[in-house]
Amino acid sequence: MKSFSDFAIPVGNIIGFGSDGCGTMMGAKQYVSSSYKAACPGIYIMKHCHSAHLCASEACKQLPQSIEELARDVHNTLKHSSKRMAQFCEFQEFAGVESLRILSPLRTRWLSYSAVTKRMLEQWGAQQLFFTELHHQQNKSYSHAVKNAYELLHDPFVRLHYCFLESVLPKFIHLNLLFQSEKVVINALHSQVCSLYKDVYC
Repeated sequence: MKSFSDFAIPVGNIIGFGSDGCGTMMGAKQYVSSSYKAACPGIYIMKHCHSAHLCASEACKQLPQSIEELARDVHNTLKHSSKRMAQFCEFQEFAGVESLRILSPLRTRWLSYSAVTKRMLEQWGAQQLFFTELHHQQNKSYSHAVKNAYELLHDPFVRLHYCFLESVLPKFIHLNLLFQSEKVVINALHSQVCSLYKDVYC
């Protein structure tokens, strides 16, 4: 509250406060929200800054487990073997795609799915060729991950899920980053939130 006094901003001008739901901001006693309530009776308090993040995070949990399994199986098959990486690079060159490594999704951060999804789709053809080759070798040293990745890469519904994620996740990421902006963006928030709702639900 000292900052308001320092800049001669009347407390009566404060009509609302919004933040994420962490304890420091929204605790019941001696926290930011409780300080506002004490100084500004009738103030509107709302936990909204991470609402889009939470919605997307929960929605991702409803996706088939195979979507995440595929990305992990591809990543794990390649990451520990320089020989396999070299072989995969040959298939990337044959497929005419850039030689990039496959990313692994982080369990605690749904935002990582966007980059993973984009990379998986970019490398889909090369991955199909690579895992078809491994699968046909029928080498017992290759784990269940190879067979699983081979089958999922040839499942059109799995690719359809990836295309859906590639389309929708950037919308949530854009809004989430807008909430984290260090600039004043309150004038743009309403239109951006409305745009997201229309894109997702209409």
